[in-house]
Amino acid sequence: MTVQEYLSKIRTYDTMIQNKDYDYYRLLELTKGLSTPPSDRDKVLSSPKGDSLCNGVIELVEIENEIHNLIQARKFIISQIETLSLSNYKILYHKYVMGQTGKEIMIELNYNSRSAYSLQLKKALREFEKLYGNTYKNKR
Repeated sequence: MTVQEYLSKIRTYDTMIQNKDYDYYRLLELTKGLSTPPSDRDKVLSSPKGDSLCNGVIELVEIENEIHNLIQARKFIISQIETLSLSNYKILYHKYVMGQTGKEIMIELNYNSRSAYSLQLKKALREFEKLYGNTYKNKR
C-alpha cells in the first residue's frame, strides 16, 4: 500500500461511517415499530415480534461497534498526520481529511503556483512515509 492509499482510507472511513449511520437509524426506526406495548388481551409468553425486537437490538449494537471501530481507525491516521511539521500537517489535513482539491488547497494555504503546491505535497508525503511507512507498507 502506498502512502497516498493509506491516507485516502480516511475518506473511505468517512463514507463507511455515513453508510453505517444511515443503516443504524433506519434499523432503529424499524425496531421502534416492533416494540408495541402489551395489552391485557394479549398475554402471550413468546412471540415472533419479541424475537424480531431482540434481533433488531442486537443488530443495532453490532452496527454501533462497527461505527466505533471505523471512527477509531480514522482517528488513528489523523493522529499520525498531526505529528508532522506544521506545513506538512496542513497540506495533508486539507487533502486527506477535508478532501479538498489541489486548487482549493492552493487558495486556502496561499501557494502561488501549482508547482509550489506539488513540491510541498511531495515533501509532506515523504515525511509521513519516513515516520509511518512501516505501519502500512505491507498491508493490503
